[in-house]
Amino acid sequence: MLYYSSKLIADQAPKGNRRAWNYAISEVYIIVLMDGFAMPDAGDEKYFLHDICLCYRDHGKIFYDDLGFIYVELVNFVKAEAELVNDLDRWLYVLKNMSSLNGLSTYLRKPIFEKLFQLAEYSKLKP
Repeated sequence: MLYYSSKLIADQAPKGNRRAWNYAISEVYIIVLMDGFAMPDAGDEKYFLHDICLCYRDHGKIFYDDLGFIYVELVNFVKAEAELVNDLDRWLYVLKNMSSLNGLSTYLRKPIFEKLFQLAEYSKLKP
């Protein structure tokens, strides 16, 4: 993930006069969806969302707030369809179960998911 984040940062530098740029970096966040892989030493298995940042080791203060890594452990996301309460739940449920879903249920009746299912069908991913 360091490679991808450093590339996103390096691509922000203008060509030519880099001194005028003065390293004014826009926010960079890398979102990693992990299925079948767990975060090492992440602790409790009930956590599926890990928001990781750069901080000082000695006192834990955040060093740079505009660079972050968000890891999503789909294996730890165990909510049933009836337990979905917000859009994040719905997205994670769909991403984890897309290959076994037969269509849109009432919990997923939103235009964005309808479009996702149309794209999946068009791409022959399933449903």
